[in-house]
Amino acid sequence: MRSRATIAGLAVLFCCLPLTASANAVIPIMVVAVLGHLIFGNVIVGCLEGSALIALFRVKWWKALLVMLVANYVSSFGGLALLPLLAPGPDLYTLWHCLWVTVPLAYLLTLLLEWPFIAFCLKGKPRWLAKSILACLVLQTLSYTALYCWYAKWSLYSLYTEAEVVPLGEIALPKGLRLYFIAAGDGDVYARDLDGNRDTWVADLDSVSSYDCLVLKAPEKGVRRWELLAWHSLEDADRFGESVIVADVAEDVPRPVEGEDDEATFYNGLVPRLGEAEQSEWKFRSGYEAGNRLEGRREGTQSDSIQLVCDMPLAYWPMSRATHLPGDLVVFQLGDRQICVLDVNRRKVALLAYGRGPVVVVPKTDDQTPPP
Repeated sequence: MRSRATIAGLAVLFCCLPLTASANAVIPIMVVAVLGHLIFGNVIVGCLEGSALIALFRVKWWKALLVMLVANYVSSFGGLALLPLLAPGPDLYTLWHCLWVTVPLAYLLTLLLEWPFIAFCLKGKPRWLAKSILACLVLQTLSYTALYCWYAKWSLYSLYTEAEVVPLGEIALPKGLRLYFIAAGDGDVYARDLDGNRDTWVADLDSVSSYDCLVLKAPEKGVRRWELLAWHSLEDADRFGESVIVADVAEDVPRPVEGEDDEATFYNGLVPRLGEAEQSEWKFRSGYEAGNRLEGRREGTQSDSIQLVCDMPLAYWPMSRATHLPGDLVVFQLGDRQICVLDVNRRKVALLAYGRGPVVVVPKTDDQTPPP
């Protein structure tokens, strides 16, 4: 018995080692947590639950361990398949509500999926049915307490602690600017004047890939004319195409922080600034070069900083394709289907539109309304 306990302890320790190493890798921390749970955590939890059945109900050790290992993998992958159907994808406003709904649903689903395995282990013993129900409740309650602590430890959500989530009407958006984006609904390109609330169809794109985006490009060096382009996946899904959406789209476009260029392609890294924002003391970074966060630092008379990230169960939302606007507002893409705006001085953030690949420009002076 002592040798078995020693082997089990070494196995648990061995399974824990990859988790520690992976936590420092340059990948989303919640991906590490979920993979650690699915690949290694199920082994640990299954062994612990099987050991509890052995100690409390004198189940054969090989039967208890093997059955509970299978039970944990069945419930984990079953939950991954069923929970998205019960709890659709959340947005900036509904994330916490979805989490508090999903956790009880996952707990109940685990009880339903794992009880037959526990009943199989205890069948034939006196009062096996009542004991299997009680054992299932106790084991899953303890397991979920441990899993809650595990995911709470690795979750990052400064998006909700360093900024206040507010309705869009509480943020004063500047006049004379226009947002172009790919709509999450139909995949077409739309435009909206920032001080308005009407989205106007611009072009048919039928985008389906989360990697599709809009960019600005000067077709000729030294000429103040910018094309609005769409980079989008082609039918074979292995190549990207480039389509001109608007040939002469703007009077002015965002500029890189360091120096000026005739192109603004909205990659990751230093966030380009539009108009009066070029004189701001704030500098921002976003995208993978910023760890898929939105980071800002204020230099000058009043030093300040902000770092927004959302890396949680149900919501790994990279922050990218940002534009620094006058008034120290930042329009950025959150995840793959939300476009948000941050008022950094007031620490308020709001959902602007459902879509991706946002581009903000100063429209042509003779075209102050979105195109038909």
